[in-house]
Amino acid sequence: MQEVALWWNAQPRAQSKRSALGTHTNLETKGDPTMIEHRSRIGRRAFLAKASVATLTVGGAAALAGAKAAEGAAAVVTDTTKTFRWRLQHIEPSTSANYKIYEQWAKDIDTASNGRLKIRLFPAGSLAPNEEAFDAVGKGQFEMAVSSPGYHRAKMPEIEAVNPPHAHRNLTDLLLIYYKGGLRDFYRESYAAHNIFLLDMAACRGVVLLSTKPVNSVDDLAKLKIRTHTTYAQFVEKLGAKTLFIPGGEVYTGLSSGTADAATWGDETTIRDLKWYEVAKYLVYPMLLEAMFSYDTLVNKKAWESLSPDLQMIMQKASS
Repeated sequence: MQEVALWWNAQPRAQSKRSALGTHTNLETKGDPTMIEHRSRIGRRAFLAKASVATLTVGGAAALAGAKAAEGAAAVVTDTTKTFRWRLQHIEPSTSANYKIYEQWAKDIDTASNGRLKIRLFPAGSLAPNEEAFDAVGKGQFEMAVSSPGYHRAKMPEIEAVNPPHAHRNLTDLLLIYYKGGLRDFYRESYAAHNIFLLDMAACRGVVLLSTKPVNSVDDLAKLKIRTHTTYAQFVEKLGAKTLFIPGGEVYTGLSSGTADAATWGDETTIRDLKWYEVAKYLVYPMLLEAMFSYDTLVNKKAWESLSPDLQMIMQKASS
């Protein structure tokens, strides 16, 4: 990891972009490894076209494998005609922009798979409390969840290794380590130990603090009761503040009632979607943390392995 950091320090900066999932951007190296191309998620039409080709290609491979088996060679061919109906619990309410993006994501997968993979979304807390979604997916109670790495930090402390406050200069640094520095493969091994396939992670530009009271100094911050968790809680506690945890769906009420004086949940986009600004008027800068993994998309490992290769490819194309 140190070598990656040293190499990256010597490279020209690339501009950060957000993918169509509103969260992360793919990084690709073409030819010269020092040339970094910042590529956002492929457009919907391009994705659907490529996924259709992938379906045909994998279908042809399956037919070829069947022919080999007929000749006496041992072969295992996945059923490419079965229809899968999955449930996915999202960490946000159904009114949020990110939830609606995942609704479109599910529709794209349905179209690209010719109806063979249907994913039904459920808003926060519908199938399990948000903080228990990780365990629920691992146990197979439902197939998928969009969760937050901070919720399972106790089970996977390594998940917070790249999220210390102000460890990254920008989102590009974080994404480079994830896609090109081996971090995604490392995380996938960690999740697999809990019977989960990590489809992908989402990153945002940082964590902003929203407060019901003005904050003009560290002394002001130290007087607050802040709804936050994991690394951010440790950070503000070191600055003297008190912390508490309130489930995401109850933060609005917590701020309006005075149970909490301030709260965090990603960047300004999430705060806007959850309408916390109606009860808390002060955004505090600089951010508590610059560039972070905000969400992870979890798939039950057995469910993932039950998919044919073309469906796995379609899901990964849609999520990258």
